Formats: sequence, structure tokens, C-alpha cells
Amino acid sequence: EGRLGQSRENLIYKVSNVCINELKLNKFEAVVHVKQARSRKLLEDYALGFASMDMVDTDQGPMKWGVIELANQNKAQLVKSLCHEWTHIKQYLRKELNYNADKWHKSKITEDYANNPAEVEAFEMQEKLFQKCVDLKIV
Repeated sequence: EGRLGQSRENLIYKVSNVCINELKLNKFEAVVHVKQARSRKLLEDYALGFASMDMVDTDQGPMKWGVIELANQNKAQLVKSLCHEWTHIKQYLRKELNYNADKWHKSKITEDYANNPAEVEAFEMQEKLFQKCVDLKIV
């Protein structure tokens, strides 16, 4: 999709580092690719962001590969969305959420979106992580 511009890329990089540190993800071996759409439209017409993870075969053997996709948003909302999606990456890496995102701590998720425990935690953490970014003057 091309470059987003240095300031937007720097913002994503700095926020990602805060999330990695605060969520204690440094010990995990994984690749996480963050991409932001150029268009201002919601992803799939309803979402500000998505996170997914899978195991992929590489030359070095199987590796955890995560993707965070973000809609093009204003700076504050982008940071909140990024913090939310990094929380899902944490859930995948810690095996709290399975890769199909339909099991939470090995139990089938039956709640609607607003009451889904993975989402409840992600919304709580997005606010805490966003505040950390504000405190660090990233936002």
C-alpha cells in the first residue's frame, strides 16, 4: 500500500513499543505486521481495526505471525485502536484467545461482541495503554 508518511509511521512505531512493553510481550518470538489503510472507510464497513495471528512456516521453522490492520483514523482514535489490537495480540500470544478468536481460555465464546471477554479486556486495556501514551507525550 506504500508509505503512510514519516509522522504516522513514527506514531505507530512508538505506540507499538509502549504496548509491547506494557503488555510484557518482549519474551515472545513472533512477527507482528501493522498496516493502516489509506482510505478513511471502516474495515469491512464496520471495524476500526482487526488483529489476527497464525503459525506460518518460515526458513527458520514455524513462527507466530500476527497482523494488525487499522482503518485510517485521526491520531487519537488510531492510537486507541492500535492499543486495542495489541491487546488481542497479547491474548493470542499468551493463548488466552485461540487463533480463530472463538475460544477464551479454552471455552467457546458465546457472548455478543460487547460482552465477549476478549473484547472487554481489549477495551479496558486500550484506555490504560492510551493514557500511558498520553503520559509519555506520544499523543
